[in-house]
Amino acid sequence: MRGQGYDGANNMRGAFNGLQALFMKDCPYVYYVHYFAHHLQLALVGATEKQDSICEFFSMLSNIVNIVAGSSKRLLELQAAHGIEVENSVVSGERETGRGLNQIGNLQRSGTTRWSAHFNYVCSLMDKFGSIIVVLENINNCTTFSNSMRGEARGSLKALKLFDFLFVLYLMHKRMGIIDLFCRALQSKSIDILNAMDSYVIIIELLQSLRDEGFDILLDYVMSVCAKYKIDVPDMNACYMDGIRSVRQRDDISVEHHYHYDVFNSVIDFHLEELHYRFNDTTVQLLRLSSSLEPKNNFRLFDIQHICTLATSFYPANFGQQEMLHLKLQLDHYKIDVVKHAKFQDLSTISELCLRLVDAGKAEQYKEEYLRDSMLINIEREYAEDIDPDEVIDEFYAQKNHRVQLK
Repeated sequence: MRGQGYDGANNMRGAFNGLQALFMKDCPYVYYVHYFAHHLQLALVGATEKQDSICEFFSMLSNIVNIVAGSSKRLLELQAAHGIEVENSVVSGERETGRGLNQIGNLQRSGTTRWSAHFNYVCSLMDKFGSIIVVLENINNCTTFSNSMRGEARGSLKALKLFDFLFVLYLMHKRMGIIDLFCRALQSKSIDILNAMDSYVIIIELLQSLRDEGFDILLDYVMSVCAKYKIDVPDMNACYMDGIRSVRQRDDISVEHHYHYDVFNSVIDFHLEELHYRFNDTTVQLLRLSSSLEPKNNFRLFDIQHICTLATSFYPANFGQQEMLHLKLQLDHYKIDVVKHAKFQDLSTISELCLRLVDAGKAEQYKEEYLRDSMLINIEREYAEDIDPDEVIDEFYAQKNHRVQLK
């Protein structure tokens, strides 16, 4: 066993009493790697908790969904309003037509552990934005609803029609959309380690590019949406007021400066920090080096130097100086005998490679006797615990002398 990975629950990843700690007591080099897709979820949560505007946005978003999707009757009303909106937008040319497009679905709710669930949550609100306004207006105007329900609908409607809410909505859509493909790739059974790491690097570059060049594009688009739904757009050159006057209020900050630097840049910076923190260099290096062992695509990733670096950097107790010399020679032989052999060119996983080595009678050529013996002792440790190594040595020594031949 060389690795372990699961989500961030304390009973799983706890350094003292978690499952990873129990494994590492017996195998100190069974490195723990946090489940990557769950890491993305934590990055979202971390960035949300550090940004007041984002935290307020998701809180309001949750309230809106609870009101609109709180009963089957309101869901049917939402679907009817959305159907009319889709029909009108198709006629006006705002929506494309085609198979699978413009289907009338329900308002998506947020999941707790999947990044894609949060992304679908935001996409659903964007797609049904006008329809949600219609439903909230109907609730507010209908006297059959309680004052409390009408008040909640009225408050949600005011929030929904604020420039601030729309700006954060489309910022979240842009930011989360960049990472959504990475999340889906990580959950795919066919993805290899190196491609996952490459995807991570691409995500970082795209987020940085969005930060450097995306504000003006996003601002123009949000303004066009505001014009469509007759939502007031603040004067970008005016002095920004947060609505709650305090001694920290800065009179020299414009509205545009606030949305550009205090919201747009700040949100992306927080997210980049979270990603760098959670996908640290040690984890990335371990996974990149491990990919050299994979037989996919005719051993395309096979690299002797990477395998040697993996052994010396992460498993020093298993590979001393002498073992490293043997490993290097063995890998040179392996490269010609296995990597370039026709019988081993259609493999996808390391387990398939092991089976093929046995079938081809080559398993004994590429063995690690110490590792195999240690594994046997570990499997049978209930019996091995009763064996005193000193007694074994003394008993062997007490027997008649053995002649040792040096080869």
